Amino acid sequence: MRSVFGPAVVLSGLAMFTAGHGPFGGEIEHPWKETHIGALDGRAWAGLVLAPQRDAAFALRFAFERNGRTIDGEDLFYMVSEVGPHSPDGLYARVRFDLGLPVLSAEAKSETPVYIKPSDRNDTATLEWSRVDERTAVGRMSAPRDAAIRLIQYFPWDFKGRYSLAAEDSVRGEATSAKPWRCLLWTHRAGEFSASAGGETSSLAFPPQKGQSVYFVAVVGEETAPIDRAIYRYKNTRTIDRL
Repeated sequence: MRSVFGPAVVLSGLAMFTAGHGPFGGEIEHPWKETHIGALDGRAWAGLVLAPQRDAAFALRFAFERNGRTIDGEDLFYMVSEVGPHSPDGLYARVRFDLGLPVLSAEAKSETPVYIKPSDRNDTATLEWSRVDERTAVGRMSAPRDAAIRLIQYFPWDFKGRYSLAAEDSVRGEATSAKPWRCLLWTHRAGEFSASAGGETSSLAFPPQKGQSVYFVAVVGEETAPIDRAIYRYKNTRTIDRL
């Protein structure tokens, strides 16, 4: 059985990273001009937001089905087992989750135990992602062999739009914005697509399999053809693995 740390240990560690003093307080030079890409939705640590303009933003997040439990959203916040590395410019980031922890009710989530790290490999889900240019992010989710993976597409906060299936392996999003902004999401495995009635949320479901991963590419832009060309460059697992 794994030993348990008190919540104070975790909170003190987070305070060191958020204090903004010493080596963490230096100015960072960002190469990106307009589009914001990152884990910007506080309710979706296992996800990304791509926001090309002030009135347009797209988001994706991973969820899991395991042992009859649905693990999504804030459940994963309490299951984080490793944060980092995370380069300030978004060129590489990694976060790990311990799916062996209990899924508790909203009122009891603060009682989720905190175990000595690292978490057991057979219980660990790992999200890695990299920003490769102004409007493109690639990544990989690796999960336990007995966990079903769901990749959910949605519009964060109060943004609006619609998602639809573009091809067997990709989903297209269109934002409700002053200018037409679009997002294309590709996955190396073809998932089972479903969407809400108005298309404001959609998902791709991937059944469990041995040594499973889901590789993905997400691109935002104004025109469909340039987005399709941009995503083609990264549509294979070897290219993503090299980043």
